[in-house]
Amino acid sequence: MHWILKRLEKNGKIKAKEIENKFKVHRDTAIEDLKSLIKQNKIVRKGGGNNVWYELKNEEGENDN
Repeated sequence: MHWILKRLEKNGKIKAKEIENKFKVHRDTAIEDLKSLIKQNKIVRKGGGNNVWYELKNEEGENDN
């Protein structure tokens, strides 16, 4: 999960597919890692359907204004 957080710091967002490809794991495994980070309040899920990505949680809230 450390790699996921570092990747998010560098790129701003990540998709489960990137984790699948990097670690050669099943989609369910990638999703479980992402869900774990959501429960730890470190990342947030964005989008919906076939277009879902994850971003670091904004400490000031979701609104950048």
